[in-house]
Amino acid sequence: MNSPYHECMNGQGKYLERNDRTIRIFSDCIGWYLALSHYASEQDVEDGDAEYKGALFFSSELLILYCPFCGTKLQHAEQSGILLLRHILTILASDYNEQRKQVPECIFLPDELGRMANRGAEIARSLFERRIISQESLESIKSINTAFFEMNSSDCSRDVWTNDGVMTDVSWQRIRSLAESSFRYVQPAVSG
Repeated sequence: MNSPYHECMNGQGKYLERNDRTIRIFSDCIGWYLALSHYASEQDVEDGDAEYKGALFFSSELLILYCPFCGTKLQHAEQSGILLLRHILTILASDYNEQRKQVPECIFLPDELGRMANRGAEIARSLFERRIISQESLESIKSINTAFFEMNSSDCSRDVWTNDGVMTDVSWQRIRSLAESSFRYVQPAVSG
């Protein structure tokens, strides 16, 4: 397995994007998930239901055994959690242009990067509990979440949570640096 994403014969797998919704099928160390997300449209903003286009309205992850698009039984792979975590860290460590290529346009990038960091911390915790990654790896991933919490503090400018902020703000450069450093630590724990 070289990807934490299922890409079925019907071509539905990795990211299915439709205007203001995305569907992903991915696996981590627990199993396979169908992830559904709904984002605010321009009409939602005009109606006063959202502050900005691309704000997350709804998100849900369902544990699945079969691909709902092609019917393939999805096999559990112990290393898929590592692969997904490394994929998340790769996106977080990338420059703005590469991040924008990886995240559908309908999604507000700063929110999605924060969601990815949070999901990465959850996966790292689970991998650590299963003794797949080391304490050092876990602490490295947790440092990214700490940096995100600091960015949410009242001391940070609201401009940091814009696409321009993702491109230029020093806080986002720190996230990239931490993710790059963490990527090197995310290896299976050596049992002894």
